[in-house]
Amino acid sequence: MLDLSLSEKEKLILSEIIEGKTFSYVVRRLSKNYSESTVKYILRKLKGKGLINCGSSDDRGIPVSYTILGSRVCEILGSSSNGRMAVSNSVGERSSSMTGKTADGGSNPSDPTKRGGENA
Repeated sequence: MLDLSLSEKEKLILSEIIEGKTFSYVVRRLSKNYSESTVKYILRKLKGKGLINCGSSDDRGIPVSYTILGSRVCEILGSSSNGRMAVSNSVGERSSSMTGKTADGGSNPSDPTKRGGENA
């Protein structure tokens, strides 16, 4: 399992994305609150983490949209606490980096101190 972490700015920008608009439009809109270079950098990081789809310098004009994982992370962010959040690239195995719990309250399968379903 590959864990990805999101900084506070990444979480904020992810939650402020306007779907259906081009990369350049989203950059212009979000540049009202952040520098343009920061927005571009973070959008590219979010794309690399598999949270959004968008065009590139070769594929201009493709609208920005959330991936399934990105949509789910946005739902979680709506009710999460502050600080950094770790997410798995598998939607069913998200966990808070602070609690070691999955989104449904179960123990994190990668946590060596938890033995899911086994009697200790």
